[in-house]
Amino acid sequence: MLYTKSALEAHADKAAIETAWDPRKPGFYFLTRAAVLDLTASQLQRMQEMRDSKLLVKVLIDLNDAFQGKGLIESVLFVSHRWEDPATPDETGAQLAAIKAHLLDHPEIQFVWFDYSCMPQRSSGLSPDQDDRTPAEKAEFDLMLKSIADLYLTAKVLILLDTMYRTRFWTTMEGWCAMQKVTPQGVRPARAGESRVTVVCIHNATQHDERALLEMSTKTAEEITKFLASPDVAVTNKKDKTTMLPIVGKTDERVREMMSGMHSVIPESHEEELREDDNPITLFIDSARERVGSLFGITPLVMEREGATTGNAAASELHVQIPVRASSAPEPFYQGFHPGITCGRSGMNPIVGMRFHLRGSEPSSDLCQAEYDKLDDAENGLYEAIPPPPPGLKLEGGSLPGYAADYPGTYRLADGKLVNGRPAYQHTTDATLWIAFDGVDSWMGQPESLLGEKKGFLGLRDRAAASPDVSAKTWKASGGAGAGWVEAPQLKCTAWTPPPLPPGLKLEGGSLRGVAAKYMALPGEAAKYMGGYRLVVGKLVNGRPAYQHTSDATLWITFAGNGWIGQPESALGEEKGNLDLRDPAAASPDVSAKTWMATAGGADNPWVEAPQLKCTAWTPPALLHGLKLEGGSLPGGAAEYMGGFRLADGKLVNGRPAYQHVTDGSRWLAFDGAIWRGQTVADLGQKRGVLQLPDEAAATPDASAAPWLCGWAPQPQLQCIPWTPPPLSPGLKLEGGSLAGAAAEYMGGYRLDRSRPVNGRPAYQHMAHLTRWLAFDGAIWRGQPEADLGKKRGVLQLPDTAALTPDASAATWLAETGSGLAAQPQLKCIPCIPPPPPGLKLEGGSLGGGASEYMGGYSLYSGKLVNGRPAWRHTTHFTCWLAFDGAIWRGQPEADLGQKRGFLQLPDAGALTPDASAATWLAETGSGLAAQPQLKCIPCIPPPPPGLKLEGGSLGGGASEYMGGYRLADGKLVNGRPAYQQMTLGSSWAADGSRWIAFNGKDSWIGQSEADLGKGNGILLLLDAAAATPDVSTKTWKAWAGATGSGWVEEPPLKCIPWTPSPPPLSPGLKLEGGSLPGAAAEYMGEYRLVVDDRVGWPPQAVKAGWPGNHMLVNGRPAWRHTTHLKCWLAFDGAIWRGQPEASLGQKRGFLQLPDAGALTPDASAATWLAAGGPGSAGAAQPQLKCIPCAAPELSQVELKELPVKHFRGPCADCCKPLAPCCCVSADGEAIFGCVPTEPGYILPACLHMALCPQLGCDPKGGFLQLDCREFCFYTLLPFVCCCQIFAPPRFSFFW
Repeated sequence: MLYTKSALEAHADKAAIETAWDPRKPGFYFLTRAAVLDLTASQLQRMQEMRDSKLLVKVLIDLNDAFQGKGLIESVLFVSHRWEDPATPDETGAQLAAIKAHLLDHPEIQFVWFDYSCMPQRSSGLSPDQDDRTPAEKAEFDLMLKSIADLYLTAKVLILLDTMYRTRFWTTMEGWCAMQKVTPQGVRPARAGESRVTVVCIHNATQHDERALLEMSTKTAEEITKFLASPDVAVTNKKDKTTMLPIVGKTDERVREMMSGMHSVIPESHEEELREDDNPITLFIDSARERVGSLFGITPLVMEREGATTGNAAASELHVQIPVRASSAPEPFYQGFHPGITCGRSGMNPIVGMRFHLRGSEPSSDLCQAEYDKLDDAENGLYEAIPPPPPGLKLEGGSLPGYAADYPGTYRLADGKLVNGRPAYQHTTDATLWIAFDGVDSWMGQPESLLGEKKGFLGLRDRAAASPDVSAKTWKASGGAGAGWVEAPQLKCTAWTPPPLPPGLKLEGGSLRGVAAKYMALPGEAAKYMGGYRLVVGKLVNGRPAYQHTSDATLWITFAGNGWIGQPESALGEEKGNLDLRDPAAASPDVSAKTWMATAGGADNPWVEAPQLKCTAWTPPALLHGLKLEGGSLPGGAAEYMGGFRLADGKLVNGRPAYQHVTDGSRWLAFDGAIWRGQTVADLGQKRGVLQLPDEAAATPDASAAPWLCGWAPQPQLQCIPWTPPPLSPGLKLEGGSLAGAAAEYMGGYRLDRSRPVNGRPAYQHMAHLTRWLAFDGAIWRGQPEADLGKKRGVLQLPDTAALTPDASAATWLAETGSGLAAQPQLKCIPCIPPPPPGLKLEGGSLGGGASEYMGGYSLYSGKLVNGRPAWRHTTHFTCWLAFDGAIWRGQPEADLGQKRGFLQLPDAGALTPDASAATWLAETGSGLAAQPQLKCIPCIPPPPPGLKLEGGSLGGGASEYMGGYRLADGKLVNGRPAYQQMTLGSSWAADGSRWIAFNGKDSWIGQSEADLGKGNGILLLLDAAAATPDVSTKTWKAWAGATGSGWVEEPPLKCIPWTPSPPPLSPGLKLEGGSLPGAAAEYMGEYRLVVDDRVGWPPQAVKAGWPGNHMLVNGRPAWRHTTHLKCWLAFDGAIWRGQPEASLGQKRGFLQLPDAGALTPDASAATWLAAGGPGSAGAAQPQLKCIPCAAPELSQVELKELPVKHFRGPCADCCKPLAPCCCVSADGEAIFGCVPTEPGYILPACLHMALCPQLGCDPKGGFLQLDCREFCFYTLLPFVCCCQIFAPPRFSFFW
């Protein structure tokens, strides 16, 4: 809003910037990798908006490292692009999409520099001679500008090439620098293998344009300078050429200077004392640099030794402090996790995504993203963001001696394993080789027997590196057996994404005997044996994955220290078994080339080789969805276990799947650790139950040939067979009887939420009251609010533990009456097919590119079926749809509706609506589809569109007057639905109150007069009771043609479409009147003037709102000031409107309240005002108090007195007002001029007055006379134009 710094302070801020600047370590603002990938907007914003959103980090780049191609510069990307428009460099979003795609292909990039978002920019809409940046911002911009060439010469560069790229000064200069190689002799064109640049053609650019650009790389510094100086190389600000051409011309000289000052080797004796100082990200240590942070609200990144001041943490721990809120959204292909670290609040183990460390505390206090987001701003500052380690590493390059030669290759992050407090990585082909931290100062390549010790064959001495891939230090290698350590500068460690472990294994081939034969499944011929094994997710045996036989669950393949073993469950992890693959290096047995050994077991049976036996990766079949017990007759309570059972998704009991009875949810088939049982939910997994299946080997009970027992008596007729259970009812309906109070809201329809079982049973959400649920509390069914979901609370109860779903119960419902529970025998719960939800919402995670537009709310398009299923249209992006393509659900543009194309996919043909699916969404990333596990589709009540437009066709008679635009009547419902009021033709806002579109309360939307509002009378008719608003209906409108005797006539061309009307013109004045206000609130009665702020640039949020002019905004909305009580304001506090004193402007304090967040202006609200007589007193409703628009009030005497200082502008305006009698400040706030007396009795030449007081434009009255010093300066040489204070009021006089 208004700056409050004095001119002297502004100069001090500028000086602080210049003092903090180190040309050898220039500081630049960057967007983090996560910040770019998480953006949902299609374009990057201006730097100041990015800064205020805390999306920028300031990084000091050590040019000494940069010119050597090491350090931070390796993880930085500079983007070279043409500004497509002075106010919007990336008009179509193509540039941001290309940047995101590049980041996905280059995981090593951690920081992105995009000039519009990373250097202070002027506000859009200013003339070329206007600049609303602060002195500090301009100073920093100029300093960055002079260093930019150094960074384009050394950093990785992404060129976004369009057909005009080579015609612009800045892009041509950047592109040439990016294609150069720095050498001790100067620059030369980069050769193959040296290139730092990636060229991406956008818009209409072709390979021809790319070749032409690459040809420019051969120009020398002198030649490119002459080329850039040519007038046909355009530049917006000619000053830029003046500044940059000398710098480009001296490129060779600059590079030679930098390269000659390098110190590539640090003597060993000085390494310890320099270790902290040679990091590329350093601490601002002097007071001037601290001031930079406070000035811009951005703290530079800091490499801080954790525990150095508190003593609470190990001295070796270093963390990068990133003072921004990290995103909760994962990267599309790898989300990342922190092995061994648990969230101190939610219990998430391990923490997935970004974790937040409480400075000075143990890791047990760390938080996950979701818990961190719940903190307030004060608590946020206590935590530092720590990104997850990469999922894998790759070591490559050079030739290593001796044993060190075994270590190149790929490594997988060890799940759940920390070594000396840091993640550890295991070789993917030789699992005995590791990369781990030694606990002192180095990352080591070492065998498993030395894990965590300061011993090994590779060493990377960099205790600051959170993982070895982020280090710029040089690896050292040792060949072993007394060999010394040698540097291996070619060896590089980079982040790498490993492939997933095989979901299963298959043993096949060969002929095994005795007990060993159990590990093969005989398909019928002895020459070939087969056996399948399933990966047990989350289970590690001796640090390696474990595989369980799919038909004999007592048999496993696990790691036993010296190799892989085929063994019984009783010997799991021990060196006992009947199959042996002696290959400790194999990460899983399918990757080994060694020969299996087999034994029949027992001391007398030797091990024999089985060379034909092969272990291969395999995808096991899915588990059965259901089982059925049938046959025979069971006694007593055992008879209740007959019938079908449904697989409990995601539930394991003693390591095996469990099955729940489809009609009696309290009955289960589960494994007790030794045998299968039919048992109650209370005994689940224990050695109790009325049915027994004594077969430890059976992976599921249908796979067993053993006889069932009941009370240990054989039941030979009883069979357990595979079975496909019927689908759960997609909906339920509560009806019958009459419920009172809060219980009444639970009547009506419910929809099954497949993704949200509660206490092991399905849960149903009310279709109208979305916070009302039917759910199981562990003992009975309840009707309960969402806040109590699954708890033993709620206003409805169904006391039936056995019922899998409430419609399957014959028990009587109970309802809370206020005085206790009362039986409701008439209340019934019946299955139903629910109608599709009126709205859907896509939320969670972050989508990139074109997919980002599909986030948000959707409205059901009434009556429209796409491939036989309902479809939903986005409530703001009207061309975006959710629809069924005949096989899966898609998010797709309107042009592709129902076809097999789109940006989003939900692969679930069985889901009648997308919110009913538990499948994972997939999103198009530009390089393929990526899973989006955080993305959820939930039902919602969509907001009505802000406006409607009737168009198309030709209506006759009075119906023609209903064509045109309508705006939503804020806060007004007609028969429970929104209503729309027509806007006067040619007007941007004023509504014609005589014509409306509203619901008649029965079956139709009506175009009708205000007198008939909500009734059945009207002149237009849309017969569609299901349409939440008329724009979502596919039915045909009818028009009344009674005058011709035709009655209702269909009008097929007439369409009602959603529309966003322009915002209202702001009233120049408001008036509070009516009633009598108590105490201090009484001063707020009377007239108010719209505040026009000519002291600052036009706020961007006002441009977005569509308001013309330069009105002052408070919390994004205009403000009005009282014309006589100048300290009294009407302003928005971010939630409601208030009458408040100037000192509290925009805050949640004041004497009047208008609780209406939706009202753009207070006169547009129908809410009731509240008034308080004084501080601390309760607000009382003031129904008589009205706020009405009025013409601009005449200037009051109080305002006239204020005029001499009213037009002071710039960052110092507020400080200058009190000083007006003695001094004057320039419009840009950069200069303080001499004393300007204002008391009566002085005579001053007008030109001198202009020089001393440019704010007033040579008019001490502040605007009554429009005199320009430039026009009058010449004439003051002859006539003596003076400003005389001796008159009342002061005026200009002419003297000869």
